[in-house]
Amino acid sequence: MSRHHPARLIPFLMMAGLSLVLLPNSGCHGGVFPEVTVTATLTATVVPTATASPLATSRSLELRGSGTQTGMHSGTCSGQTCGGTSGGCDCLLFSGNLISTVVGNSTWSANVTINTDDCTSTGTSGGFCCNGDGVLNSAGGNGASASVLSIAIIGPICMDPEATVMSLEANFSVLGAMSSGRFANAAGTGQFNIYSDSSGNAYLAALGEVSLP
Repeated sequence: MSRHHPARLIPFLMMAGLSLVLLPNSGCHGGVFPEVTVTATLTATVVPTATASPLATSRSLELRGSGTQTGMHSGTCSGQTCGGTSGGCDCLLFSGNLISTVVGNSTWSANVTINTDDCTSTGTSGGFCCNGDGVLNSAGGNGASASVLSIAIIGPICMDPEATVMSLEANFSVLGAMSSGRFANAAGTGQFNIYSDSSGNAYLAALGEVSLP
């Protein structure tokens, strides 16, 4: 005789018990049990929804300004070792005033390191492009409302032989850790351009996006 595992019999016993409980009154000696009416009860379970975290405020960022090239010296602007092939780098310094959709009327200063060892010719005599990077700070407001927006810039710096103008066309990223006031811990990116003529006049323009915390 085959043996049945007790666990396998449990479902059948439960079904048999359920049949007896639901057996209606057949009229023969009153049936085994009185007639049972089954009523279904619906229970609603409320699942709490997660509360969304507030999103950072993202705004269009536009900078336009003018100023002057205030100085130049050998080496990098940061004081770090120059990465040029022969260790040749120059640091350009700028400052001026600007207007901005986010920063408002403010002053700006910039330092740009140029790798003068590894420049390439544009094909025209006197025309060449070098790689450069640096930091621009725009400061606005006074006292407790003072804020500084710092951006990192990197890209080619070219000398136009036709117009005798030096220009930097770069990408920029907002340096939230270096910024302060309402721009502390901000983030953003965009395109940046600055050029200076032979007289030392400088002009800048930038367009991008900034997210304020």
